[in-house]
Amino acid sequence: DEGGISVVEVQSHGTAFVSASVPLGRSFGLDVVKTGPIRRAYVAAEESLAILDVSIPQSPTVLSTPGLGGRVLDVEANDTIAAALVSRLAAGCELVTVDVTNPQVPVELDRLAFAGSPGTILLTGDIAWVACAFADTVHVVDVSDPSDVVEIETIVTGEDPRIARDEDFLYIQTSDQVSAYNVATPADPLFLGAMPI
Repeated sequence: DEGGISVVEVQSHGTAFVSASVPLGRSFGLDVVKTGPIRRAYVAAEESLAILDVSIPQSPTVLSTPGLGGRVLDVEANDTIAAALVSRLAAGCELVTVDVTNPQVPVELDRLAFAGSPGTILLTGDIAWVACAFADTVHVVDVSDPSDVVEIETIVTGEDPRIARDEDFLYIQTSDQVSAYNVATPADPLFLGAMPI
């Protein structure tokens, strides 16, 4: 299997089939952003960030594949920026912000380095939440100015954190528990409790 992205159509009676595939090599994270009738897929395609137009699901089109100087392992996007997690091997990982206003000519804006290995990223409004394995941390990053991103808080977690967000709540899963935080004020996450798993 050469990897990439497949568009799967699910019909109302539960039948699913692959309507199109685009080979991109080994791929990891995926985000799809809809702006009006336009749908774009952002794929962490190991050696690059692949940007595709998937407005017509049966005919996805690759718009660009900018290299980000390392192994791209996860991505989140909105209408104007993509935030990618890039592995830098011995140098840890980096959050890379990319202007995708013109998806055919994306422009790298900034980089912010972290210790550890890239885990997952969430992008909610002006905040990126970056989970780093081995460093056992979740970084809270202000991306309101994507050309000058700033870390505003670090949450120390257990081993290999994974993250999910629901409105004002951030959930962090580690190897032995799920923790909940109130993040209504992102710079001051409030620990609410944890449950062993």
